[in-house]
Amino acid sequence: MISANDIDQQSYAINISTSPNASFFPITYTSNNNSNTKPQNISPSSSINTSTIINSSPTLSLKESSSSLSPNNNNNNNNNNNNNLTSTLQNSSGSTTNNKQNLSILYEADLFQKGFGSFLKSQNFSDITIVADAKSYHLHKVILAHSSKYFSDYFDGELKPENIGEKDSSSSYQIWKNSRGELEIKGAFLEHFNSVVNYMYEGKVDLNEDNSLPILQLSNIFSIRGLKNVTTYYLTSSITRENTLSMLNKAIQIDSDDLISKCITVTCKHFNQIISPNNIDLLVTSASHSFPSIDDNAATADNSLDQLDTIDPIDQMDEDLDDTDSNNNNNNNNSNSSTNNNSQGTSQPYTFVQYKISDKFGDKSLDPSTINSIPELMSLPVSIMTRLMRQNNLSVSNEAIVYKTVLKYIQHNRQNLSDADLVSLFEVVRFPLFNYQQLEEIQDNPIIPRYLLTEALLQRLKYHEGPRDQTNMHNFKLLEQQQQQQQQQQLNQQQNTPNQEDSLVIMRKSPRAAYSISLEYKSDFDCCGVFYYIGTNGYKETWSNPALRGRLRVTCSSQEKGNVINCVGRTPIVLYTCDVPASWIAVNLGSSRTLVPTYYTLRHGSNSKGDSIRNWTLQGSMDTKNWTVLVRHSNDTSLNGNFSSCTWKIPNCTQAFRHFRILQTGRNSSNHNFLSISGIEFYGDLYETRSTQFI
Repeated sequence: MISANDIDQQSYAINISTSPNASFFPITYTSNNNSNTKPQNISPSSSINTSTIINSSPTLSLKESSSSLSPNNNNNNNNNNNNNLTSTLQNSSGSTTNNKQNLSILYEADLFQKGFGSFLKSQNFSDITIVADAKSYHLHKVILAHSSKYFSDYFDGELKPENIGEKDSSSSYQIWKNSRGELEIKGAFLEHFNSVVNYMYEGKVDLNEDNSLPILQLSNIFSIRGLKNVTTYYLTSSITRENTLSMLNKAIQIDSDDLISKCITVTCKHFNQIISPNNIDLLVTSASHSFPSIDDNAATADNSLDQLDTIDPIDQMDEDLDDTDSNNNNNNNNSNSSTNNNSQGTSQPYTFVQYKISDKFGDKSLDPSTINSIPELMSLPVSIMTRLMRQNNLSVSNEAIVYKTVLKYIQHNRQNLSDADLVSLFEVVRFPLFNYQQLEEIQDNPIIPRYLLTEALLQRLKYHEGPRDQTNMHNFKLLEQQQQQQQQQQLNQQQNTPNQEDSLVIMRKSPRAAYSISLEYKSDFDCCGVFYYIGTNGYKETWSNPALRGRLRVTCSSQEKGNVINCVGRTPIVLYTCDVPASWIAVNLGSSRTLVPTYYTLRHGSNSKGDSIRNWTLQGSMDTKNWTVLVRHSNDTSLNGNFSSCTWKIPNCTQAFRHFRILQTGRNSSNHNFLSISGIEFYGDLYETRSTQFI
């Protein structure tokens, strides 16, 4: 309990909400007490609900604070402070009087908490009428001016009735006074003006898929910052791979920079999957699971290096696999734990309809017909298209995809593009990343500026003029990487400078960020997981157990029943470790892959509910020596049946890992130490190392 004697002469500014637009003015608490003890539960930035404060013997007065406070939304966190302060004021009247303290507080009426909705409904004291969409609104200037900068400037006389927004566009609005002295508004989306008015009076808005964009447009037009913020947050939170381009076009129509930037970010993340036919969604709802595959048990259970396939460079495992996997016995965990978010997998199954689409030209073909034609992408303005294509984080498997996208865009919009537009479009293609065959193929294309091809050839010549022996070549590649990093730093420094030409040159010579594919969870052990993707070689082959093909490595602390490599298989099988504490199962993605996980799935390793896992942690590592706890489970009963499965979210993980480990931290459901797991699957952003560019 804090007594009034504990409050010294320091002023404490309290945020008091005075409107639904989350504006605040400071009220200062002062005291004449000379004690050096500061209040323990009151901070200078506390936000309190002063309607709970009872008028007691301390003198009530208002004092303005010179400090400028920002809105504080942490009201819930300060409830204890409010109660302590209320109790103090109730129980300390005697001591306050004896010490002659002057405690300044504010008594807030219900009006400030409930907004001004009653005045909107009753129309009492209305001093302005606005007509929008043939409906009259009897409103109050002071409330409109407080929430809307446009109306504030208008009532101050700084603005005259006129057109606002861009003329001859959906963002153009006409505002004028009619013969009755009413303010009339004409323009798009005014059928949603009622929601805007309600927000200004009550601070509430009901957003949905249909009204969010119109309301954002109106909040931009009338400069209602609070409404703009909440609407933008709602829209950006709902952007997905499927709707990002459609949302981008709508954001351009209403000229929302925040929404445009978010759409570009999401589009960059999923661009390769959006534009490439090999990566379109291949899943359809079906009555039962159908997993075309090679039988998990058809191949030998030996998981040694001499059995690994060498299908392509990305499948080859490093010589250090044995060394890194042996370090899994190190149980020193970095305590970066997260709380468990348990989400049962949906029961709706998926069938993999088509696991390879014919692409005789391959991923590096320069034929624009080998990529998807997307109307929402082809209809973008040139400025947005170039902005999108020049992003360093544009996720593409190789630069040929960018070239094909630009070429298809030009073919689709050729009549509306000037020569300057063509140059700006080709300038965002990083031709120095092309190989010799690709440069030879495009050299006769008359619409490509010659200086871009010359620049690319000089860059390749610079690379190939270096020494050829292995030692020097290794040093040369390291030097090349350092130069690329320096170029990227220069690019980052010059992106906001007026010297656009130099910035573009540096950009074209710099490799793009690591390519990733987003694998999103739909149901337990669907066809969208990381191990399924690897097992099909990126959906290009019939699925087979990736551990049997040498594309990843599965290890365990011990093995009593079954074979641990079947953990990444598709068939439920009895599998468990020995009855030893701290048992674990680990997966090594290989040196060419890392994963930023978002979800993971486990399947019980028995045909009965006995020995089900209850206490464990999911860990990630890059070297198997330093482990980060991603999710911690305690007495989790999700797996509780015959080969039962469950999927959990991995919250707030932004780091990529090569190794993942399930470490049992307590006894199972049968009070044993057997770790019984027969299935593991991960979801998230999978990064695969690019091959050397100039070969």
